[in-house]
Amino acid sequence: MAELQNKPENRDRLVSSTGIDIPMFNRCMDIGTHGNYLKEFRARGRNIIASPFYFSDNLEGLVDLSAKSGSYDIQVVLGIIKDNQGWPLSLIDKRLELGGRKLTLTQKNLLNHLCSEGILKPPSIEFKTTRETFVFTPRPGGSRLDSANREIYERAMALVSCVRKGQLLAEQYRIKMPVRILETLRDKGYIGSNSEAANQYRNLVFLKVGSLRHTNGDRYQFCLNKTEENIAALSLAISLLITGEMSSLDVNQDARIALSKDEKYIQSIVSSAELKKRRQVALDEDAANQFEQLIMAYE
Repeated sequence: MAELQNKPENRDRLVSSTGIDIPMFNRCMDIGTHGNYLKEFRARGRNIIASPFYFSDNLEGLVDLSAKSGSYDIQVVLGIIKDNQGWPLSLIDKRLELGGRKLTLTQKNLLNHLCSEGILKPPSIEFKTTRETFVFTPRPGGSRLDSANREIYERAMALVSCVRKGQLLAEQYRIKMPVRILETLRDKGYIGSNSEAANQYRNLVFLKVGSLRHTNGDRYQFCLNKTEENIAALSLAISLLITGEMSSLDVNQDARIALSKDEKYIQSIVSSAELKKRRQVALDEDAANQFEQLIMAYE
């Protein structure tokens, strides 16, 4: 999983680099495939392994691109994006750099190809008469993004995009420290008023992250709607800017433990999941009373 979090990998190279025995490797693949953490593809005559846990959109396209172009440039591009989440695509195309890191023409074209093929799905946000696209690392798979986490992730990307707009594409007053802006919003519940707030943050109003409060003239103040989802989205946005990681979106705890336990534990998790799929049988009154007494005995 550590090897696959940045890019798909050739099966033979993965076996060689980890030094794992083939029977053990096959067992890991079986467990990973069953849990939708690993998936093996045949692309351009090669066996490529990728992780749906880290990459959810057009995984086959990413695998084919890895087999065609090699994984080095893909890893470089995704690594630079991770260090500079939410960078405007227009600036990358114009300057051939991302966060001060120069890109080769091949890497820039690769980044655009990743976007056009839906492997990266950068959000596009309208600001008055302009529409900007902001680049993020690939969206994680369903193990991390259930319906609730998906909404939190979308709001976090919007928060990052809006402060990146003020940092890199400001009309008049440039944001020097985008992380500090979000930390202020988290700690105080609002951002100081300015003349660009109505344009910069109106998309967050649409997503119900907050509201705009008119102060005077053309100046507005963005105020956070303090819901559990918005606070989680704000924490995630800060994490994306500081570390590039989605540290506040956790995987299913059973799955996390299962990856570090032996086969007996894993089989108990699988058996439990299978039992939950079966039709439940209603207990009669006597059995229900006995079950209740049993539970109370362990409290």
